Amino acid sequence: TYNVVVTNSGNETLTNVVVNDPLTGLNETIASLAPGATQTFTTTYAVTQSDLDTNGGGDGKIDNTATADSTQTDPVSDSEQVPLTVNPLLSIDKQVVSVDPNGNGIADHAGEVITYNVVVTNSGNETLTNVVVNDPLTGLNETIASLAPGATQSFTTTYTVQQSDIDSNGGGDGDIDNTATAASNQTDPVSDSEQVP
Repeated sequence: TYNVVVTNSGNETLTNVVVNDPLTGLNETIASLAPGATQTFTTTYAVTQSDLDTNGGGDGKIDNTATADSTQTDPVSDSEQVPLTVNPLLSIDKQVVSVDPNGNGIADHAGEVITYNVVVTNSGNETLTNVVVNDPLTGLNETIASLAPGATQSFTTTYTVQQSDIDSNGGGDGDIDNTATAASNQTDPVSDSEQVP
């Protein structure tokens, strides 16, 4: 919310004083403004997702300039800058959906298929681009071109238990450990792991 205050600082009555603020859409005309008189306009601008995205990096600003002009004077203007706080944040959640065919939640036979659900979420306030989701064990390798704040995208991926998994994890205390990772142009990589006994 902005206040735009127009003042006649001279000694002549000003006429046809046009007050303009393109960013907020303010466009008013004061028919007559006496010496020493002021007129105030309140105007607003709603921050857009585009403002946050194009001014990323935490150092962006919304720059807004209002202008006043009259029949008797040259145009005058004043600007205000409002800093933008951008917080790019990516999260990933990986869950085991099922272990088939017996569904006992334990990988105890070669050939069993472990199904995972990988959910990637934009937890920040900036649109993330080129979000690469990778799960080397299952072969998942996907790219999300754009992920808006608050948006999620899910991937279902599978791994077939090998005899070598069982052999190398003998003794009954081994696990199949699986890690999925996501990264974007705006964030560092994040990862989440799931272990299947």
